Amino acid sequence: MNKEIAVIFKKIDLDDNLFIFIPKQIVEGYEENNIFKTEDDYAFINTENATYDKINDTFDYYHNVTNKADLLNHYECDESELKLCKEVYLEELKDLIHIGIYNKETNKTNIYTIHKKKLGAIFKNPIYQNNNGSVTINLSEENLAYLTSTNSIKEVKDYLTELKKNLKKFSVFSTNNEVSEVEVNSEGKASKIILNMNENKTVNVKKTTPNNNYRIDIDVEELEEYVKERIIGQDDNLRGIINTISMNYKTSNPKEIKKALIIGPTGCGKTEVFRVISEYLKVPYTNYSAPDLTAAGYVGNDINDLLKNIIENANKDIKKAENSIVFIDEADKISLKGNASDNAVNPQSSLLKFLEGHTYDVQMRLGQTNKFDTSLLSIFCGGAFENLELASEKQGIGFNHKILIPDKRIITNEDLIKYGMKKELIGRLPVQYIFNQLSEEDLKQLLLTSKISPLLIEKNRIKRDLNVDLEYDDSYIEAIINKAIELNTGARSLKGSVDRSLEDAEFELQKKSNMNKYNKLLVTGETVTNNKVYTLKK
Repeated sequence: MNKEIAVIFKKIDLDDNLFIFIPKQIVEGYEENNIFKTEDDYAFINTENATYDKINDTFDYYHNVTNKADLLNHYECDESELKLCKEVYLEELKDLIHIGIYNKETNKTNIYTIHKKKLGAIFKNPIYQNNNGSVTINLSEENLAYLTSTNSIKEVKDYLTELKKNLKKFSVFSTNNEVSEVEVNSEGKASKIILNMNENKTVNVKKTTPNNNYRIDIDVEELEEYVKERIIGQDDNLRGIINTISMNYKTSNPKEIKKALIIGPTGCGKTEVFRVISEYLKVPYTNYSAPDLTAAGYVGNDINDLLKNIIENANKDIKKAENSIVFIDEADKISLKGNASDNAVNPQSSLLKFLEGHTYDVQMRLGQTNKFDTSLLSIFCGGAFENLELASEKQGIGFNHKILIPDKRIITNEDLIKYGMKKELIGRLPVQYIFNQLSEEDLKQLLLTSKISPLLIEKNRIKRDLNVDLEYDDSYIEAIINKAIELNTGARSLKGSVDRSLEDAEFELQKKSNMNKYNKLLVTGETVTNNKVYTLKK
């Protein structure tokens, strides 16, 4: 019996009834009872049963079953060219978007396959024309250029979060109607979309009245997943921070905007979590060091530098700047502890109006002045607050009695006041989140699994730019982690350690005499202490 060939797809869940299938691999084997099995005992489920639990963790589902003879005939190839035929076939499938829509009545998933450019055309043009007249569906215009240029599961999944609403509308539309033809004009826009519809069939489009107070409607579940893929060891705090930001963007009432204080040691992810959230939401982000406010030292002047930073980070778009996320770091370093006589010029005072919401005249370059309202900013202040004594937990008497932040989950206003924070400032930061010190396991997971791992980013870069595979053993990972622990910098030193350990090898690989000479770079723990110790293999 001739072997059959199946295309293996990775399924991306958009919701309970809507999926995207990404073609990843072609395998040989046999199909039986909606299961495709390979010779090495991997088994895959038919895409029509895509709502069932997956059988294995390698790839999820199969589709497009054919036999070798048909594939060879299709491309007019002989047996010796089978590998090439499979590669060409897979590349052709990657030019298509495979949308799965689950039908509860039949308990099956219908697969709609459409070329990326045609799907883009559908969303760029809201006019649908059927055989019996025209049907208009209001779809917001979306830029699908990204989907036409990538086949990366991660990148497609990240990008599809923005298309989810439109794909749901496409889901409702396609469940009852078959898209039989899409005519695309020379500009790449849909000039006509032909549907097969019954003569008396109508399409009802439900009109919803948007909440005009929403500045951004955030899917908190998707945002949480996105952040957890990048920020390690702070799961307990992420949900609260995401909820705060999401609620902020659901209102245009300054009185409902929430601010918070983030407390945690160096390198635990305080600043990074807000950068990642801003990246997902595509809103401007400003990270500003609180001690920099001491330069001018007087209320009305010292805050102008911060405001200019916020505006510049929004490309001088005032509206975007007023809807951005701001993180004021090292807030613990502007406490009044040991400096109470300098209250008049302490930068805490200049932050009060900024946090409360105030319209400033911001002095920009060339004498330009911009009105800037901070009322709707999502503002967070943070710091390490090292050796913060928790008044609420003091026990006994002792000169060395101190409770470190990571060991305690509750901090009172009294604790912060004793540390030197003005009570007026604390009142404007009513919620506190205490970040954990990253453990060895957290640092390991960050290096090996995080979407922003400096090691994985560099590994991909070496493969992309130098066409060399970077390989490392456990000793390399342990050495990077031990260095971070020794420096007591958490995740902050990981990138520097990775970069320095690979400097000499990358330099060697970039030499003209070595271009395309090697395809593997092997590093160990010794490479971390001496970056001249590594192995290049052909």
